[in-house]
Amino acid sequence: MEKVTAKRIWHKKTMTISTSFFACIAMAVLMLSAPSLLFAQEVEAWFKKPANAALYSQVREDVIAMASQMQALGLSDSILASRLEEGARKKVSPNILQASLQGDLQRAIAAALILKENGLFPSDKKKATAAVEQILILMRAGTSEDEFRISLKAAIAKSGKRESALSRAISALSVVAEAQATYQLNGTDRERLALALIASDMNEKRFDSILASMNAFAQAGYRGSEALTKALEKASLGASGGHESADEGATGSVPGTQNGSQGMPQGNQGGGAQEGKTQGSQHAPTEKPQPPASTNQGSHGKTGGSPGSNSR
Repeated sequence: MEKVTAKRIWHKKTMTISTSFFACIAMAVLMLSAPSLLFAQEVEAWFKKPANAALYSQVREDVIAMASQMQALGLSDSILASRLEEGARKKVSPNILQASLQGDLQRAIAAALILKENGLFPSDKKKATAAVEQILILMRAGTSEDEFRISLKAAIAKSGKRESALSRAISALSVVAEAQATYQLNGTDRERLALALIASDMNEKRFDSILASMNAFAQAGYRGSEALTKALEKASLGASGGHESADEGATGSVPGTQNGSQGMPQGNQGGGAQEGKTQGSQHAPTEKPQPPASTNQGSHGKTGGSPGSNSR
């Protein structure tokens, strides 16, 4: 009897050890094969809603994998969750929504890498997410990686490696995106405008005053690129980004008056046509990016654009 009892006890201990061992192995495999269960918190929660799961179950696995990549960058997956919500509200098809989210992921990766290579990626996840969301608005509106990189470096040269440099770059590029949507500026003019604003002594809150000046010159008959040149001259920014005249800014009198650089161009004296202005602003950000320093609302704000849209 004693031998039988001893065998039973030994068998139970062996089974307990084996069960614990295999449980640990199973957990390790689960952690490696399904990081989304650990990291894709907001996206996972979104797909748990019956209505969402029913409509988008076919892309769930891929989107959760994207969310894990977002988390690996040091960003919240709320960026994707908010876009999922927007897409569902607009009844975007699963495949188109998936493609839109993939585009956002690639843009977020690019933005995060540029911030990191310039030493301006916030260590706080909420701040990092808010900053990248603002950059995504610009990229969806057509701002290229190179434009962002060049503008950020110029802002660092102006302000140093601090949060204010990122804020200044985003503010300038926001104005460029609006000018591009209205006047169809070429790449050279886009860069010229961004660098002039960044290098100037103008407060970034007044950057958009250059748009009013461009509009005034366009009303006088100047084409887009010419309207930009006149507006920069009037604000004393010039092509090299000089200083703004005291108390004048870019919203002074209508071109052709004593404060303007020159009168109307020849052949446009009848002047009301805005030759450089296109109809609509379909490429403009749907929401103007706000400086990261003042964006402290977490990572649930609107990101602009529409899932599945053709914006770049």
